Amino acid sequence: MRLFLLLSTFITSITFAQDPNIIWQKTIGGSNSDYLTNILHTLDGGLLIGGNSTSDISGDKTEDSIGGDDIWIVKLNSSGDIDWQNTIGGNDDDHLNDIIISNGGGYLIASTSESNISGDKTEDSQGGKDYWIIKLNESGNIEWQNTIGGDDYDYLNEITQTSDGGFLLAGSSGSGISGDRTEPQNGSNDYWFVKVNNDGSIAWQYAYGYGNYVTLTSLIQTNDGAFMTGGIFDAGGIGNSLYYILKISNSGNYLTDSFYGGSHDDRLIEIIQTSDNGFILLGFSDSDISGDKTENSMGSFDYWVIKLNSNYEIEWQNTIGGNSADGCQSIVDSAEGGYFIAGYSYSNSSGDKTEDNNGGEGTDYWVVKINDVGIIEWQNSIGGFGAERIPYTLQNPDGSYLIAGTSGSDISGDKTENSRGGFDYWIVKHEQILGVSENDLSIIINIYPNPVQDELQINSMNQEIDLIKIYNVSGQLLMTEKGVSETSSINVSNLASGEYFIQFHSGKKIALKKFIKQ
Repeated sequence: MRLFLLLSTFITSITFAQDPNIIWQKTIGGSNSDYLTNILHTLDGGLLIGGNSTSDISGDKTEDSIGGDDIWIVKLNSSGDIDWQNTIGGNDDDHLNDIIISNGGGYLIASTSESNISGDKTEDSQGGKDYWIIKLNESGNIEWQNTIGGDDYDYLNEITQTSDGGFLLAGSSGSGISGDRTEPQNGSNDYWFVKVNNDGSIAWQYAYGYGNYVTLTSLIQTNDGAFMTGGIFDAGGIGNSLYYILKISNSGNYLTDSFYGGSHDDRLIEIIQTSDNGFILLGFSDSDISGDKTENSMGSFDYWVIKLNSNYEIEWQNTIGGNSADGCQSIVDSAEGGYFIAGYSYSNSSGDKTEDNNGGEGTDYWVVKINDVGIIEWQNSIGGFGAERIPYTLQNPDGSYLIAGTSGSDISGDKTENSRGGFDYWIVKHEQILGVSENDLSIIINIYPNPVQDELQINSMNQEIDLIKIYNVSGQLLMTEKGVSETSSINVSNLASGEYFIQFHSGKKIALKKFIKQ
């Protein structure tokens, strides 16, 4: 019996060993469901996380639910320990969608509320859902708030600080002229921009639509002082949507817009500006080759990354996924070059995915590092035996990454803490690059001659290679070879002279190298 217990403990310790690339992790929640929607660095070196909660006092939560879904803000120090927290809401559902640090100190919360005067809410709903902005001081206490809406559905997605100390609110609206809204409706659902002063009072507003249903998902201020939004254009119902970008001036005037998509369902989630004044568009797609899309779906939804130049023309794109549904959520411009993507995946090892999921429910965090033309450099699946969903990401000053989302897992897989109950906030600090055990493929593989004319020789030092892909320097896939032996060659005589990337897959390991074709 004693031997059995010792053996069981040993097996459990192996099965539930944390991924060596995880520096630390933190599970934060109450006895009910808590869904994380935001994470940002604070000025003191800590973190501010926030989301929605239905939990009463329990677990890590120190305040009861106010009613329906509440906003739950948690301030962490640099080690992930809780400094303070605040539960904010009224008697109905209140959903957190964005948080920024205010230039005047403290934080500004962008949320959507259905609550009337109750709890923390000081104004009744204008009708249906409204924009609800809340200014917190550095200790998390409310300084001021404003409920802004029309007589129908108004969903605030994004907020950014403006150069005059005010804020631009951006969301989707189904309201016509009513309440605070002075702009006529453009289609069944339009973008509604509201500029507020530093006390939350309305300075101006602007509505823009296309006669169809548009949903705003991203807002950034561009290098020229204007604003770029990303969203989803409903081109005719479920299964036919497009990436949609719209640029407006800093006074709310239309500048330009563009659409990108294939023949099926393409949903833009985030947009970032690049150093060459272009843009990266990140979303998910289940379109095959059609329209702007140059690769077939791997299976259901995939990550779809598009690089635009400063004229909004596609420079490169990549469809990244496995044989089931994969949904990306966040992208950052990596300090080491390229881009780091955080999302979640139902796929096991297939397509671009090199690892099976940890959980029986089939969803892990799936992070993918791509180079500056969209080719995968490395990836990692992180999760427990439950479900991990919708992670956001930041890069720390030391180069490591924060991956923060929602988890329903107890101790299992990569997870080292039990669920507090239902879903919890789950924050993972991840190494800047994968450890040696995952990256040794790049070290042991040799390619020669380089430059090459006809036959590129490959020596992987007895490491079995499952798949080889060759790309041009624009990230376009040109050749694929499967089941390559550890000592072999690839005929590249048909390639034009120039530089190329060659990518090797071996189990969960990926190596990316360059060669020159003479």
